[in-house]
Amino acid sequence: MKYYMLLFVIFVGIMPQIARTQSVRRTITITQLHPIAAVRPASPKHINLTRIYVNNGKWGNTDCRQDAADLRKEDSHLMAILLAAWLNSKSITIEVDSSLRPADTVCQVTALFVK
Repeated sequence: MKYYMLLFVIFVGIMPQIARTQSVRRTITITQLHPIAAVRPASPKHINLTRIYVNNGKWGNTDCRQDAADLRKEDSHLMAILLAAWLNSKSITIEVDSSLRPADTVCQVTALFVK
């Protein structure tokens, strides 16, 4: 009986977190790019990120900030494709993961789709 109670407590504690984690997509319009250097004493949690400001809109049923997404420096291939698509007026869909938040309530870009 103790084991069932323990499993129940673990299940109840973990399930809300799993339910809140989502990978969601939406087609966006870029309004501004804000690249941040490797050294930024004024805001160290933002280093090596490019904040992509986009048209306001919900990221599915998440509480991700609605007008931005963060792209990590390590994802330089995504940045190259994003810039090429933006400069050529292509349709851009961004996928973010609500469990990945490099800074603040802004969710991290995990994939791009370009048409």
